Amino acid sequence: GNRSRRNAPPPPKGLERLHTSPNIYRVPHFLTATELAHFQKKIATTRFQKSYVDQVPTNSNNNDDRKNGDNTTTSAIYDTEHRTSMFDSFQKAQDQIIAGVERKAADLLGCWSPETCLEPLQLVRYQEGQFFGVHHDLGAYDEETSQVELPPKSLLGIKRRIATLFVYLNEPRAGGDTWFPAAGNLTVA
Repeated sequence: GNRSRRNAPPPPKGLERLHTSPNIYRVPHFLTATELAHFQKKIATTRFQKSYVDQVPTNSNNNDDRKNGDNTTTSAIYDTEHRTSMFDSFQKAQDQIIAGVERKAADLLGCWSPETCLEPLQLVRYQEGQFFGVHHDLGAYDEETSQVELPPKSLLGIKRRIATLFVYLNEPRAGGDTWFPAAGNLTVA
C-alpha cells in the first residue's frame, strides 16, 4: 500500500514527491530553455515512426527489423490496441545538447555514467486520440493480479529499466496525461 507522505523520507533536493510506493516525483524545470528549443527543432524535422511495445531476436530481413550494434537483429512487435504513438530515438551523446541532458538525467538518477546506465533518449509523440495503455516499464504487467513479470537482467544487451524519466515538452489544452492506476489513480501532465 501507499506509505503516508508524513512517514516517508524527504524527497531528494529539487524534487517534488507526488507518490510513495511507488516513488513518483516531479522535477520542476528539468530542461533549460536552450534544451527545450533543441528538442522543439528536432520535433519539427524528425520523421517519427510507429511505436512498438517490444523487440525480439530474429533472422529475417523485414523492414521493421533493426540491426543492433552487436550485429544481432531484432524485430519490432506492434500492438495497435495498446500503443498508438509515434517515436524517434537519439544516438547516445548524439550532440552536445543531448549529451548534456543525458548527464543531467544520470545525475538525477544517481548513475555514475550515462553511457552505461541510460537507454538512448526517445521523443514520443501523441497526437489527438493516441495513447499507450496500462503497462509497466520494468516488465510484463498483469492488470488482473497487478503483478509484474520481470525480464532477464539483460535481454538483447539491454539492461532492466528500473526508473523512467518523463519530460513533457508541451502542455496540451486537454489530455496528454500519464495515468498511474497503481499509485492511487495519480494523473501527471
